[in-house]
Amino acid sequence: VKSADAAGNTAMSADYAFATTDPTPVPTGQFLRDWLVIGPFDNTNRAGYTTDYVGETTVTPSTGTTSAGETWDAVHSSYDLIDLVGLYSSTDNKVAYAHLYVNSDTEQACYLWLGTDDGVKAWINGALVQDNPAERPASPDTDSVLITLKQGWNRILLKVDNLYGGWGFYARLGDSQGNPVSGLTYSLDDQSSPSDTTPPVILSVAATSVTQTGATITWSTDEDSTSVVDYGTTTAYGFTANG
Repeated sequence: VKSADAAGNTAMSADYAFATTDPTPVPTGQFLRDWLVIGPFDNTNRAGYTTDYVGETTVTPSTGTTSAGETWDAVHSSYDLIDLVGLYSSTDNKVAYAHLYVNSDTEQACYLWLGTDDGVKAWINGALVQDNPAERPASPDTDSVLITLKQGWNRILLKVDNLYGGWGFYARLGDSQGNPVSGLTYSLDDQSSPSDTTPPVILSVAATSVTQTGATITWSTDEDSTSVVDYGTTTAYGFTANG
């Protein structure tokens, strides 16, 4: 940043680095390359495939939230395959989850096209729609399952397990022939209840009924809030009262 005052004096700030926002949403009909991913979780003797680690029917993650002591991380792939081997140092006998929010401008039926290494479970809005404990390399469009997207935001949760070696998945939404589905947008983060980051505004603070030993303090806020009054005979205060 460069600045100059009226006298022509100029200043230049130091370099400042910042991160950009999430990648551009994935075009409808193409493979979904942006997911929230969490793991790895234990899958010894394939027990992890049937173990619910994250609250599979109810979880509504956002970037940076946690489940079972692990963090949901935003993952963008430059390729159609989401390569889970590249994400984790330990990958044999493991399971991981991937989650995505999909907004549909109308209620509509479509197909979830999947290809996974190894097995896969899939939930739409908490309902299990696919359960295929396969042992296979990942190939595009190996599985397809008919689903219904409600109007508004929908949740897609995938659970992909691994025995050994390669580990990853392909996923996309399309019609019965794999053609694009219209009216869809995507988000990594929960859109149903956006976080409130705005503090309340404190208004009309007043002191009434002032005596030598007390006073009544009144105020209002622009939203439901809890309040504490700091008070005392100097600006050091020293006493508090809940509002």
